[in-house]
Amino acid sequence: MFSVASRRSKKEAVIGLTFVVTRFARLHFLVFLLIINWVCNSYATSNLDWRLIPNQPDVRVALFTGTFDPPHRAHLQIVKDVIQQRLADFVIMLPNEQALHKPNASPFLLRYEMTKALFRDFDRVAIPSVEDFDPSRYSHQFLDLFSKTHNQVQIFAIMGSDVAAQAHDIFETNIHWMGLAQVFLVHLRDGVDQGLSREIKGRRVIPFSSFQGKLSSTGLRNLVRNGNEDLLLLNQYTDPEVVRIIRRNHLYQTQNSLCSKVFDPK
Repeated sequence: MFSVASRRSKKEAVIGLTFVVTRFARLHFLVFLLIINWVCNSYATSNLDWRLIPNQPDVRVALFTGTFDPPHRAHLQIVKDVIQQRLADFVIMLPNEQALHKPNASPFLLRYEMTKALFRDFDRVAIPSVEDFDPSRYSHQFLDLFSKTHNQVQIFAIMGSDVAAQAHDIFETNIHWMGLAQVFLVHLRDGVDQGLSREIKGRRVIPFSSFQGKLSSTGLRNLVRNGNEDLLLLNQYTDPEVVRIIRRNHLYQTQNSLCSKVFDPK
């Protein structure tokens, strides 16, 4: 009888130990999954924090402003070329909060969200958080702060040759970023230098080639407007996350498609 009770006690002890070990292993496995998920999410949003850019005289920071409505692979390629051709060490993306020259532009916060999605995997690209600034003064407030915190770096500005051609005329209305730049990096349309000036308002102009083909934000908006948004994914014109934002907010469905629930500073 003692032997039976002893065997039962041992069996219960083994069952109890197995239960404890199983729970312990399951807990560790869940912790492991959480760590993996955290690492993956961190990698997926690995934009550079602009505050980490060294404030040193030999550091070159390029400002890339634009409507980005929507941002696409050509914008991506321009940034890659600037980094790979060693024209700048870091790039700061700044969607325009007020697209005065494009009255039908999508709301700023949506364009900001799309730009952040497109450049999420670039550790040399910074996109200042909109939460740190007044959305209606986003780029102005950031550049004012950046000029104070990074007063030692060399500041460049990225622009297309079409913008460079009219830079003398639009300089004053874009003084908050053009005036801050010491050098203009001009990407040539179709790689052709059509009488581009080598100096604009006392700033040196450095032309560079960046393959873009016929890709443009206007073309992508027209694809969606004509009911062909699947082409965005099929032809890899932009990032799938950008397409999801477009579809979720019903952008570009009409000529004046705006989402009233999202802040629009106009």
